[in-house]
Amino acid sequence: MIQSSDELDVLVIGGGPAGLATALRLHQYRLKVQVVTKRKQPRELVGDHLSVETSRVLHQLGCWNKFLDAGHLKSSGTRSIWGSNRIEFSDAISRPSGGGWYVDRLRFERMIEDQVNEQGIEMYNGTLIDVTSDSKGWIVQTDKAIRHVRMVIEASGKTSAFARKLGISRIREDRQIAHCTVYRSEKPAEFFAMIEAMESGWWYSSCLPGGLLSVILVTDADAASPWLLHKSSEWVEDTLSATVHTSARIRRHCGGARKIVSQNIVHLSSGRLEVTAGKDWIAVGDSAICYDPIAAHGISQALVTGRDAADAAADALSGDMNRLSQYTKRLDYSYTYYTNQRKRLYSVENRWPRSVYWMNRQRTK
Repeated sequence: MIQSSDELDVLVIGGGPAGLATALRLHQYRLKVQVVTKRKQPRELVGDHLSVETSRVLHQLGCWNKFLDAGHLKSSGTRSIWGSNRIEFSDAISRPSGGGWYVDRLRFERMIEDQVNEQGIEMYNGTLIDVTSDSKGWIVQTDKAIRHVRMVIEASGKTSAFARKLGISRIREDRQIAHCTVYRSEKPAEFFAMIEAMESGWWYSSCLPGGLLSVILVTDADAASPWLLHKSSEWVEDTLSATVHTSARIRRHCGGARKIVSQNIVHLSSGRLEVTAGKDWIAVGDSAICYDPIAAHGISQALVTGRDAADAAADALSGDMNRLSQYTKRLDYSYTYYTNQRKRLYSVENRWPRSVYWMNRQRTK
């Protein structure tokens, strides 16, 4: 066990986009920051959406040119089949501002990590064991070292490892799964996403860099067991055959012989921490709030909260708590707005009144 002799200004617990964005911004304030993250397991290829508003954050983090060089696809909007069989164009479902990019998630995360390494920010593999507070801040013990830090950034995702050590619970809103398939496309990319509702959930599809088509089924975790989805594609294929536009899009891009590049299942438990910050710790990204995938926040939320939390942390370390208070108020407002929008969006779809999936999301609490 290594006993750290140097006091850190900030320790970031978690090496995803939210944690690394926070670390990059803190580094710009010339604060001494380190990142502790679990060793990442190889992940299947999966796509994601980045909203147009986050281009400013990428500029601020010094990643904008790298992002442009990575060849992510510019979005022309969304086509949605939701509430009726009619196709609604542009951003009718979830993005009032439209636009943005369809990104290769693995390529994007490597870009952020490269930027962190180039800035000389130290990253360590480790698992959080214990935390205690003292007059100077925190004593954080991982399986590799004990560090004395003035402030902690909770960026460990839905596990909320640091917050749990403080006895803070997560409020779980929903439990869904996403069955993600990436196909090799034989046609030029289409620069729009497609959302198609069906009886047991909804499909999302978008083209990705490198001639790929990402197709995702979002459904209840109880609707089909992960074991069934993993062991057999029969249930997914039956569900896909019930669609009109998603199945047509796959045929259009892949022809008769569909070449699968990757396939995996992601657990989507939306919700939030009961408390998202204290005077010497701040939660960011999915650790603070994890939205329903229909909100399409994902990476965008990670980057924005990372930047804003870093700004708040820098001020708090100087004795000014105003931005920290503003940060938590913005999270509360964002979550309230999202909750109302989510209810509204799901209430639009009334074609399957006996569907458990839709009843679960349309019930009033």
